[in-house]
Amino acid sequence: MGFLESFKFIGILSNFRKALLSFSKEQRKRLEEKSVYDITPSQIKARLDTMSRFSEDKPFIGVKVKWNVTYLDTIDLNWFKTKCTIFTRYNASYPINVWVKVYISEYPEIKLAQKDDKLIVTGIITKAKGGDIYLRPLKIEKDLFCVI
Repeated sequence: MGFLESFKFIGILSNFRKALLSFSKEQRKRLEEKSVYDITPSQIKARLDTMSRFSEDKPFIGVKVKWNVTYLDTIDLNWFKTKCTIFTRYNASYPINVWVKVYISEYPEIKLAQKDDKLIVTGIITKAKGGDIYLRPLKIEKDLFCVI
C-alpha cells in the first residue's frame, strides 16, 4: 500500500468514526424533542456513590440533561484538529468533571473559549463514573446571563 492509499484509508476510517460518534439528522431531531431530565451532576454522583462498585446498573446512560458548567480546557485534539474533548466543571464548591466530546466544525466557538467561561451544555449522558460524567452534546452555548 502506497502513501496515497494509506492516507485515503486513514481518511475513510476518520469519516467512519465521525459517523459513529455524531448523531444522524433523524437521531438529532428525536433527541432535541426529548425532554430534559431534571437532575444535577451532584445528584448523579451521590447516587453513584451509594451503588455497589461492581454494579452493572447504568441508570443515567441516555438521559438528556442541560447544565451550566465552567469551561476549563480543551484536550485530546486529534491529529487532524477536527475533534476534541472539552473539560468542564459543574459547581466549584463540590466539583464534578463534565467531559464533552465535540467536533470543532459543529461547535467552532470552542476555539474561542477561555478558562472559566460559563457555558450551558445540553447533551446525552454516555458515561457516569466517580466524579466524571461524559456527554454527547446537542447544544453548547455561552451563558451570557451568568453573574459571578
